[in-house]
Amino acid sequence: MVIENLPSKLNSLRNFTTIGTVVAYYYFNTISPHLTIYIILAIGIPSTVVNLIIYYKLKNEIQIKIETVFLVILIGVGIYLAFLLFTY
Repeated sequence: MVIENLPSKLNSLRNFTTIGTVVAYYYFNTISPHLTIYIILAIGIPSTVVNLIIYYKLKNEIQIKIETVFLVILIGVGIYLAFLLFTY
């Protein structure tokens, strides 16, 4: 990935995930409002993590720490969502 193209790629990714979140909200809110939260989280969390990992990869000094922190956060959120899903 070329660094000069990075801002436009990040903006297009951000726009795509925002549109996806809005579409998911309106579409799944008619089916089940509870499912909407999971859909929005499933779209929003990975895109945010990808954006931040790409951003910090450019600043190489703390790359490994940041990636492990995000991995731990993602695993924690996944366990929490699975717990919520199976308790309802």
